[in-house]
Amino acid sequence: MALNFPDSPSVNDTYTVGSTTWTWDGTVWNSSTGAIIPTYVSFFNGLAGSVGPRTLALVESEMNALGDLTVANSGTNAATTFNSVAGLSDVNTIGVASVNCGTTSTGRSFIGIASSDQIELDGGTVRTTCVLKLPNNLSDGTNGYFVRFGLLDTRNSGSVTDGLFFSYTDTVNSGNWSAEVVVGGSGSTIDTGITGAADTWVTLEIEVNADASEAKFYYDGTVVHTETTTIPSGTSEATGAGVGLFKTIGTSSRNIHVDYFGISKEVSR
Repeated sequence: MALNFPDSPSVNDTYTVGSTTWTWDGTVWNSSTGAIIPTYVSFFNGLAGSVGPRTLALVESEMNALGDLTVANSGTNAATTFNSVAGLSDVNTIGVASVNCGTTSTGRSFIGIASSDQIELDGGTVRTTCVLKLPNNLSDGTNGYFVRFGLLDTRNSGSVTDGLFFSYTDTVNSGNWSAEVVVGGSGSTIDTGITGAADTWVTLEIEVNADASEAKFYYDGTVVHTETTTIPSGTSEATGAGVGLFKTIGTSSRNIHVDYFGISKEVSR
């Protein structure tokens, strides 16, 4: 369904569609429910590149400028599959992706946009959102893995050169979710204080303001970190976006479920 925001709104004007209400803050429409207006979105309904409506600032277009989602797998039995419910009984959804790292100690699987350097973090607010569920078996010393979601310039298990992303593994911050900020290969890993929970749906969001001077990390709608120092910007520090599962030890298969992935950039025309 297209979103038709009112022309020339005043501060605190609202616009409601269904159960979601947006409020105009003088610059952008903010959702009271924490929803993100996607430029590129997949509900994982069996098509790796399912495209929905996009809103760029107050301009709306059905054209997909970012290309199809890419699936990148490595290792024996590593795979990403798409179906209506992925065998889950706790979700009423259009589709769910099962991201499986396979049965090797270095297997991995990643879903993201087509290029790892196509999002420039300035010149417009950038938002990305993911709804995911960690495996039933959390990462441990026998079968270890890490999960990444956000804005990052690699889809493999190597180091990120430029990025802003959430990560989870048992060996960092006592198994809590971390907010990672990296520019030029250097940065910080911030403890959000939120434990990675097995088999539990969570919503992760990252928002970078228009001039890339501030980035906010949201966990289930609550800000868990605000970054003002280490933020990639400009063409030379452009990133990609996506979510991935990467094995570090052991040969037992692990998988995460992903119910939603979205990315947007607000621009002026």
